[in-house]
Amino acid sequence: MACRGLKDLLNMGKHSIFNRLSIFILLGLFTSVCVGADGIRFEQAPSYQMLDIDDSLSYAQYRNRVRDILRNNWNEMLQSDDDYPQLTISDIEEVVAALTPTDRPATCSQGQQPRKMLLLHGLYDSPYVMHDLEDYFHRQCFHTRSILLPGHGTRPGNLRGIRYQHWENAVDTAIAQFNREVEGDLYLAGFSTGAALALNAVSEQPDKIKGLFLFAPALRVFDGFAGLLRTLGKVWVPYQKRQDADVMRYESLTMDSVVQVGKLADKVRKQLARGEPDIDVPVLLVIAENDITIKTRTAIKLYQKGRFGDQSEMLIYTPVRQDGQCVKRVSPGDPSAIPKQPTYIGSCFVHEHDGQRYKIADYSHMSLILKSTDRHYGLEGSYHYCTHYFHDPDNIKRCQHLASSSDDLCFGERNPIGAKRYPYFGKRCKVVRRLTSNPQFDQLTELIDQFIARHIDMTGWADHSRS
Repeated sequence: MACRGLKDLLNMGKHSIFNRLSIFILLGLFTSVCVGADGIRFEQAPSYQMLDIDDSLSYAQYRNRVRDILRNNWNEMLQSDDDYPQLTISDIEEVVAALTPTDRPATCSQGQQPRKMLLLHGLYDSPYVMHDLEDYFHRQCFHTRSILLPGHGTRPGNLRGIRYQHWENAVDTAIAQFNREVEGDLYLAGFSTGAALALNAVSEQPDKIKGLFLFAPALRVFDGFAGLLRTLGKVWVPYQKRQDADVMRYESLTMDSVVQVGKLADKVRKQLARGEPDIDVPVLLVIAENDITIKTRTAIKLYQKGRFGDQSEMLIYTPVRQDGQCVKRVSPGDPSAIPKQPTYIGSCFVHEHDGQRYKIADYSHMSLILKSTDRHYGLEGSYHYCTHYFHDPDNIKRCQHLASSSDDLCFGERNPIGAKRYPYFGKRCKVVRRLTSNPQFDQLTELIDQFIARHIDMTGWADHSRS
């Protein structure tokens, strides 16, 4: 099917008994990929696939091994004829450094007790997406570490045949390794799939973990008919096999990975619904209400039922509108109320920075944990998320090339197929670029400060956290 025919099919879905999920199935079963590609990135490279943490190695040895694997992988990609043509030899070391797990010993003020923070990235991501959170926690007297989940950071084909148990085993080994090598209480910070893995870890070894910081936890995902399509032999998510432009995470998505994160989410959600584990450590949850990747209502309902424990709090980014205008405000919740009440943060506003104005229509799944000044994913970053316009070549070019402060451009979430509409921005919002950073990151860290002050006893925390 040509791209023009695809566009007609999507338009038909707006005016007939077909809905977008039905069209998604049709795309998976009967079409080829008009923006698809071939190349070694779509093949499995067994020596690079697992990136397992060997319990017999030290973390330093594991990190060096990962760095070598990444370097070999990206050199192979560069040498191939059709993969990542934007890269040069001089870029490889910078890419490898950004993808390599990190280890930063704590730097504390006098009287502070060092603690440990293990950071877990999400599906398709890499340790790069956790670096702003890592900086924050490191400033708060944490020894911070991250890992690269098996199948990630190399090539999308390495998520073919993946199982969620590979990720669980990596986290379990990293926890044992961290506790063996470094003293202090251990906390976990996870994003999306990483948050689900953190919850699974506290379920299986509650005595080893003292608190959780969960961002967009994958407790129920929009996996649609991925299992059916995988059974029918489909390897790639429809229209998500492409010439990846993002070197920090995969844009091409395998059916195996979607199915496996769905199974992980089901496992963790069922544990929570049964009250297993009975969580008695501090838990902070941060979500975007209109997240298209996870089903946020699941996390909200479990929170209101108290399934995350008595020391849990939730922050929700939601578009607040008044008289047709965006209003940025915080609505304090009362976590001691029954049911537990989240705190709501406005996600619809005009963000002003360095004399520029950016229209923020809503927060997306990817927008929580990176500063808006990030050099790659920030508002003026090098990467522009526009793949939701795969069926519309003209709009994908406009989305990619419009100035970030253009009157015609808004930042927000995407739809399962295509871009969302934000009528409250009027005709000014002609093109939507997916928001991949948090313009209110400093406010988020202040709220995390307050959560820690309420639930985690650390001498001198308040003075140190603002220094």
